[in-house]
Amino acid sequence: MHVRASAALALLAALVAGCRGGAPEAGRPVRPALPTSGADVVARMHARWDGRWFRTLVFTQQNTRWARDGKEDASTWLEWLQAPGRLRIEFLPVARTGTAATTSRIADNGALYVDGKVVTIQNGAPVRTTEQLNILLVLTADVHAQPVVESVKQLTTLGVDLTIVRRDTFETRPVWVVGAGKDDLRATQFWVDEQRWTTVRVVERTPGVQGRPATSTEYQLRDVRDVGGVPIAHEITFVRDGQRIFRERYTDVQTNVTLDAALFDPARWKTARR
Repeated sequence: MHVRASAALALLAALVAGCRGGAPEAGRPVRPALPTSGADVVARMHARWDGRWFRTLVFTQQNTRWARDGKEDASTWLEWLQAPGRLRIEFLPVARTGTAATTSRIADNGALYVDGKVVTIQNGAPVRTTEQLNILLVLTADVHAQPVVESVKQLTTLGVDLTIVRRDTFETRPVWVVGAGKDDLRATQFWVDEQRWTTVRVVERTPGVQGRPATSTEYQLRDVRDVGGVPIAHEITFVRDGQRIFRERYTDVQTNVTLDAALFDPARWKTARR
């Protein structure tokens, strides 16, 4: 059962109140209390990188898609991210030179994630707008750059039960898991590295529609590298029903590049400056 936004905000209020306790005795080191809620984990993620996380990210994305018959399909995207809440994706091919930050031609097709909506671009123009929060955008960028209360609201909207928090390991590293109990890889949840306080695993539950069953897609974040002083995963693998279905790898990664606001305006898709 999903926690309503009001309940999630109550958790956050309790966290803030708890942080206002009395001062420790002089000379005695203070060990931070363990997280007791998802809102607490979100607050730690924000505090760990407050003022240090990137505001913009530019990169080239190399994709591999696996069909059910095992065949592979490769593609390349160019991407510009502005935290919080904005992501531009251009689908290649397009004649270009240089990296995503210097390419002189703009792809005709792509997508824009802007403030909780996704805009589909075809032939250089917007053709469809859908309400959609990008869970990976929230958990890999926005959670470190926006107020904690906003991240709590978004994660609640996405179906994360913020009352569930527990310890586990992911590929030998200790993590905090928010949103699901042990051995549950169906509920929407996220796994946070206990030392870096960054997301390493996400499961997104999608409700069934028009007779189709509900599905759970797992995102596994790997190949973490320091870029501009922050740890950034350079590979994400998508898994469904135990099988890889998609993998994205990042190259030409740059942080805090000055971006033209027009990059995230659907009406100015073709005229945005690089």
